Amino acid sequence: LCNTEWTRLSEPRLFDYIDFCCIGAAFESLENIILYYDSKKKINEIYNCYYRVGDKVLINNKPNSPQKNILVSTAGLNRQSYFSIMDNPVAPIYFWTTHYWNKITIADGCYWAKCTFCDTALPYISDFSANSIDAIITNIRITSEFSNSRLFHFTDEAAPPALLKKLAERIIFDKLRISYFTNIRFDKQYTKNFAELLAASGCVCVTGGLETVTTPSLKLLNKGFTCEDAIRAICNLSEAG
Repeated sequence: LCNTEWTRLSEPRLFDYIDFCCIGAAFESLENIILYYDSKKKINEIYNCYYRVGDKVLINNKPNSPQKNILVSTAGLNRQSYFSIMDNPVAPIYFWTTHYWNKITIADGCYWAKCTFCDTALPYISDFSANSIDAIITNIRITSEFSNSRLFHFTDEAAPPALLKKLAERIIFDKLRISYFTNIRFDKQYTKNFAELLAASGCVCVTGGLETVTTPSLKLLNKGFTCEDAIRAICNLSEAG
């Protein structure tokens, strides 16, 4: 089990059903679990991962290694073993569940990380690190080739507008011809021109959280934009298709 938010896990009965629960950026944890089963690691060398010994839940904490520019490959997975479902006709949920979307992260963490309701102490939110455009493009090319799918879901907490703009320009320049969607913050950077650029590069949908629709409330939540900013950004994106 991989999880980003459980920072205090003590219920041993969960491990009647799973062997490990990885937290945060789990690449290193998953690698160590494989090495453990190959008898190349001891269990106390599996870091940032809960496991049970007797009736106690244990974890070996260690700062996560930098994840920047990691190319995550799912080559070898049998796509025929997975099936599509549509549990909701709302467009973003339809996208998530109905087709085979390649998953790529263009940046780790959240570029804003200041909202008062968010647990910004969690490393996967606070430790922001943008991947290089070259690494992202390479990942897109490799993933498209082995998956035979040109549909992409950029799974960022919130895609950074500056990086997203450079990526859109590069996708168009390289003529990659992909379709993608991602989560954003509805801030003032999403101008009419920017929205049209995203659409031209293959962006078919964006999602975002708008916890309230009054500017004083948004200020209290420290969202970093006003209600008018959000409405303007949403309109620009909508008009761009």
